[in-house]
Amino acid sequence: MRHKKRLLLPTLPLLVCLLLLAACDLAANNSSNTAATATAGLPTPANTPDLAAEVTTPIPLIPSQNVLTITVWTVPEISPRSEIPGGPTMLEQFNAYDTSHPDLHLFVELKTVADQGGMLSYLRTGRGVAPKVLPDLVLLPANQLAGAVADGLIYPLTDLPLDPTIYNDLFPAAQDLAAINGINYGYPIALTNLHHLAYNANVITSTIPSRWSSFITVPNGQFVFPAAGPAGAELALQFYLANGGTLTSTDGKPNLDISPLTIALERINQGVAAGFIWPGSGSIGTVETGWQALQSELPNITMATADLSLRQRALGSAPAYSTIPGEIAPFSPLVNAWVWAISTPDPARQVLAAELISWLATPQNLAEWSYQSQRVPAQRSAFAAWPSANNAFVTFLRGQAEVAQPFPAGANTAVISALTAAVNSVVNQTSTPQAAAELAAQAVRQ
Repeated sequence: MRHKKRLLLPTLPLLVCLLLLAACDLAANNSSNTAATATAGLPTPANTPDLAAEVTTPIPLIPSQNVLTITVWTVPEISPRSEIPGGPTMLEQFNAYDTSHPDLHLFVELKTVADQGGMLSYLRTGRGVAPKVLPDLVLLPANQLAGAVADGLIYPLTDLPLDPTIYNDLFPAAQDLAAINGINYGYPIALTNLHHLAYNANVITSTIPSRWSSFITVPNGQFVFPAAGPAGAELALQFYLANGGTLTSTDGKPNLDISPLTIALERINQGVAAGFIWPGSGSIGTVETGWQALQSELPNITMATADLSLRQRALGSAPAYSTIPGEIAPFSPLVNAWVWAISTPDPARQVLAAELISWLATPQNLAEWSYQSQRVPAQRSAFAAWPSANNAFVTFLRGQAEVAQPFPAGANTAVISALTAAVNSVVNQTSTPQAAAELAAQAVRQ
């Protein structure tokens, strides 16, 4: 009888050590083989009363020559850790795949996605130094796919054993986020940044209007939004795009058009002038802080994300909800996604990584993980399989996921930073919309 295998999950930055060792070997022109060392594996939850204690004790591992190790890099916030929402479910699913492949071990390592010292940085460095310790499968934000493709760090999924129907089951925005130049390089598992309104229905008793001009006159309305952070910039971005704004110039460089941006900032200024936008918004940087302000019963309407609302509802906080009003009709959410991507050039390992994606992407598995992690699944069937699928708020989110649009690639860090500064200056009344627009456009062009 074969011994039950255990998912390998290191607690130390193993890759850094291995890259340094590999560099030393190259410098010494030493061609000898070095035994690999890993830390304790994680058994299935049923066999492990305390997963955290299990992980903290390093155990040397000498892999069998007959066992192939498939390495997965994921991120701390989406990982098979017991303390992470959805972590035990992800662990069970990894273990099930591992157990069903007798000659294979899964090795899971956590990485950040930041550019400096993050996942893509390690991939770039490792290709020329220690390719054998690099991953086969990585979890990335969809907005990093294009850069990874351009650098040759990930590979197309087109010719791999992935059921094409799992792509057809994705929400439209997720389908678009999975592809670069029409070729699928990733498989999305969760939509992120799906914004909506949350409000106190005890104070706001009328229906939230679909037009901004009507919204800012809602009786007793007091709107708090993150005017000092990216979410506030994204509200301005929605108005900017709705008024014909572009994000790249004719020569392909980042761009903000002054006229539509002035209109966008004027919409926000109208809310300030009407006393509708809460003055404290100028110091709010995140939707989480805005939610806290809503709980204080000072402002009574705030911006929220689906993930935040799902987490808060699990804790018993369930304000009313609505779409975000736009120029004429509600804005469609601009979303990003977490996507699995294959990072090994080895065809045989690519097949195994694709099989793992297929396993994790079955509607039942994705439904269970996304429900437990309180994230919006990128797949229609998975969302429909939630135990709370018929809940009114979940039905609302499913409708929003259907109409969501991919966050525009042109809205890069420089654009969002310039928009944040512009929105903040208008809310704090330190600049006119026109002057703020001109300054933002100039900042992006530099």
